[in-house]
Amino acid sequence: MNKQPDNLGKHLLIAMSNSPESLVLIRTLIGQVPGLIHKEVTLMHYIAPALWEQGHGGGSSAKDIQAIRDEEQQVWDDEQSHISLTHSYFDEAQFILEDAGVPKDHIHMKITHEGDSVADAILSELKGGHYSAVVIGAHHVRKLSRSLQNDLADVIQSHAGRNVHVWAIDFEHGARAGGKSAPKTPVYEVFKLGQSIWLDFISKDLLNSIEMWHMIQGDGLCGMTSNPTIFDKSIT
Repeated sequence: MNKQPDNLGKHLLIAMSNSPESLVLIRTLIGQVPGLIHKEVTLMHYIAPALWEQGHGGGSSAKDIQAIRDEEQQVWDDEQSHISLTHSYFDEAQFILEDAGVPKDHIHMKITHEGDSVADAILSELKGGHYSAVVIGAHHVRKLSRSLQNDLADVIQSHAGRNVHVWAIDFEHGARAGGKSAPKTPVYEVFKLGQSIWLDFISKDLLNSIEMWHMIQGDGLCGMTSNPTIFDKSIT
């Protein structure tokens, strides 16, 4: 595993996800960070804002109204399911940290809906000035691009400034600190523009499905655009 930043400071922000890899991330920290028991640790998980307005075409029949209500209820149920799962991972992570000697009152947990992506949520949280370091696991970008995790650290580091250290841990390829060069990919170029891969067509069923939630939460999807100019600019 590559060398971590020389000084992580006293208050760590750990970007969690609804996956077992979050717990691997916590155990990795325990093994790699001397004096973790003396630090403040905030576990944060980003959940994308619910997509309430789906463009139903203005149907006004009783059947249309019921269909809209059913869709909204499904979105609500999916969000509550994600929140419940997040709390279960928070509880497990807290148990692991406490078992390693981190005092309970040094462990904080937060669910956020800020921004359109994990990176937005992290940067928004950093604005408070309470954190000395951010730790990011590989789970946020597993399927979109294995190199994007490295670039994500660079993006956050460039916006966070020198007072905050960024440490990206990839369980397959080791850990790295933000600010080092990494291969640029079309996916990363889209990400820098605040967009995701251009999709020609997205069905209403997909927007309402758990598959879309998995793309957002598990794959690091940070937005969607139907603007070909943005897409073309990102890959040229």
